[in-house]
Amino acid sequence: MNELDIQSSLASLRQQSRTSLVLVSLGAAFLAFSLYYSASRLTPLEAEITAKRQQIARLAEEEAEQRKRLVEAQAAFEKLRASTESLYSVRVTPANQVYELKAAAIATGRKLSGGRPEYRFTLFINSPKETLSTIQRVTYRMKHETFKQQDYVSDDPATQFSTSYVGWGCMTKVTVTVELKGGASQDFEFNMCRSLGPQWQ
Repeated sequence: MNELDIQSSLASLRQQSRTSLVLVSLGAAFLAFSLYYSASRLTPLEAEITAKRQQIARLAEEEAEQRKRLVEAQAAFEKLRASTESLYSVRVTPANQVYELKAAAIATGRKLSGGRPEYRFTLFINSPKETLSTIQRVTYRMKHETFKQQDYVSDDPATQFSTSYVGWGCMTKVTVTVELKGGASQDFEFNMCRSLGPQWQ
């Protein structure tokens, strides 16, 4: 190998060294940029993600607490509803409206055969107008041999769905059907004498 070839080889090596140095410098610059980006961008994002996760965990705890309170409130409501319906002749509609069936007796001043005083007995729904407006019809069934007419039907909320008969005594068992406008109906037995008071029992 002559001197010219040696110089050419050295020049080529120097060129390759410079190229390698440039590449190493670019790699170092890229690495430095990556570290800077990680520090200035990714770290805040990770902190934000951590904060969001903590917020989600808190919201999940709050949701669980709200669900627990809802279950407790529903249980309390059902208990109150059952307690209300345990009151005599009080009923709760599917829309959670309360009504009461009542009876009244007014003396006519006349006497029946045997000297018994005659009364006009009235059965009616005692409830606010808003509740009465949800009722379609009320049927009262007087299942007793002394009644020629046993079914009394009222569809007039203005009269509180009342019906009347004249006689000397009250009924201890009246079958009542309350038909609601939504299509539902409620059937129960009603003791008129109990509603009228202890003097009738």
